[in-house]
Amino acid sequence: METVDASHLRTINSTTLLRMIWQEQEISRADISRMTGMSRSSVSAIVAELLERDLVSEQGVRHSTSGRRPMMLSFHSDAYSIIGVDIGATHVAFALINLKGMIRESRFRRCPVQNEPQQTMQLIVETIESMKEAAAQDQCPVIGIGLGLPCPVHPDEEHSPIHEGILPAWKGWNPRTILRERFGLPVLFENDANLGALAELWWAKEPERKNLAFIKLGTGLGAGLILNGHIHRGRYGLAGEIGHMLVHLVPGESNQNLNDVLGSGSVLKRAQDVGRHNPFSMLSGSQLTMQRWMEAVLANDPAAEQIFDEATFALGAALSNLLVMLDLDSIVLTGSMSLLGDRVLDKVREVIRQHLIWSDLHSIPLRWSQLGEHHIALGAATMILEKAMNDLSWFPLKGVARENWDQEEDVNHASPH
Repeated sequence: METVDASHLRTINSTTLLRMIWQEQEISRADISRMTGMSRSSVSAIVAELLERDLVSEQGVRHSTSGRRPMMLSFHSDAYSIIGVDIGATHVAFALINLKGMIRESRFRRCPVQNEPQQTMQLIVETIESMKEAAAQDQCPVIGIGLGLPCPVHPDEEHSPIHEGILPAWKGWNPRTILRERFGLPVLFENDANLGALAELWWAKEPERKNLAFIKLGTGLGAGLILNGHIHRGRYGLAGEIGHMLVHLVPGESNQNLNDVLGSGSVLKRAQDVGRHNPFSMLSGSQLTMQRWMEAVLANDPAAEQIFDEATFALGAALSNLLVMLDLDSIVLTGSMSLLGDRVLDKVREVIRQHLIWSDLHSIPLRWSQLGEHHIALGAATMILEKAMNDLSWFPLKGVARENWDQEEDVNHASPH
């Protein structure tokens, strides 16, 4: 029979109590004791530690018609800060958040990430340094750095965070090690689509859902998967790489995958080919861009609509496959076709209705993300917050300077679920 030792039980109770205060606007020690079943002495001891770590503040007493008036507790959202970094193929985005997910500062910089690791890392280090200093001046020090990467992330910590097959110029570069050595802080990293999904799980205004897919449309397609409330990575970190799902299968021939059909470069090439044969279309001419193609779709240009119908059918088919495989609660989209808004959603829903016999799946919530251009950076910071909320040692005691972080098991990667 398995037993739980006292220190482990204390950890469980501490994180349970912290999350309860985090969720509530105001709550008293007596309320916590009543709601959790913990003794008042246990609650008082844990609250004392939370006060010592500056995570909780006492807000005065609440009016009571009888008995002793209770002291109210509230979560100290601005006690600490977290930095999230979104390393894209052509940009780096940053978000400095408080412990309630409020973005206190954000930055977005274009950068030739794919081919310039040195320039990229210099930009990242300089920006983190600036944000870290600003947070310290505001007396809300940074407790960790989260990184979102534009490639699969292998669960085995011996592998490099950067997938060299996707970003060959980054061979020999390890951003985790560079940032740990420079700032002495915990550094976690994760695939960008997974972090988009995590941000949706924590911060979206929709009702809380434990099983969702976050679909990132861009140069290629990626899906971040949340199953039972946790990121699902798979054995090799490749879960959600739906852009590599095969379509148009013909034995003995070279077959297309979804990236070949839905990747922004592929869509644009197809639009250019159609435009050459339709001189009166908005797609004709030499300056065609994805923006121009989407404007042509919104203007009901027949040639543009032809490409749109092909792309949305492929997307609808891919999402239909996801739904029957995973029986999801919701699907959230972001990326290159967002300008087309409900027009994409309506077409995709139509494909799902036509090809899935289960009516329950026809009504699955399908929407565009509302978290803005910093959603991946927000997810990267949220990864740190999620980890810290389960381990109070991430938050220093008052008057105790934090030494350089050297707990290897906590900094390599967001722990697999």
